[in-house]
Amino acid sequence: MLIEGNNTIGSGFFLTNYTIITNSHVINYNLDNYKIIFSYKNNKSSIKKLIARDTLNDIAVFEIEESGIPLKLSNTDMKYGNRVYSIGNPMGLKSIISEGLYSGEYLIEGVERMQFSAPISPGSSGGPILNEKGEVVGINVASIKNGQSLNFGVPLNSICNFLGQNKI
Repeated sequence: MLIEGNNTIGSGFFLTNYTIITNSHVINYNLDNYKIIFSYKNNKSSIKKLIARDTLNDIAVFEIEESGIPLKLSNTDMKYGNRVYSIGNPMGLKSIISEGLYSGEYLIEGVERMQFSAPISPGSSGGPILNEKGEVVGINVASIKNGQSLNFGVPLNSICNFLGQNKI
């Protein structure tokens, strides 16, 4: 889904029927300025409340009034060369899917990130990274502009730790 703020766009996905997970940098603390746009329903919703946020790992979970279909978190480890699929709204284009390969996990400025080659652009942030079974293995975060296929996401273990610490 597309998350649209005053001057920002991003992506997110349903964690449960009424909760959405995204990157912390996609939403700020004034939640009234955001619209959640469902491309598959042509519907809009507002953020009801922020449930939890981790600015270091760049994860946020919030509740909305509209329900949706949650994505399943993977319970298998990624291996180098596994195929991944990134879904997001790059440059405001809705629900773009790109394919790439998983290249491992790295500490970047003290934060664990997964690296993958599926293209992402501004607006992809917060969207899911899926394995071949359609299960979530990460969340799109950023790419290195001067690099080629150097795209990064929040890895599944960071997502699970965040959810466990916040009892979500």
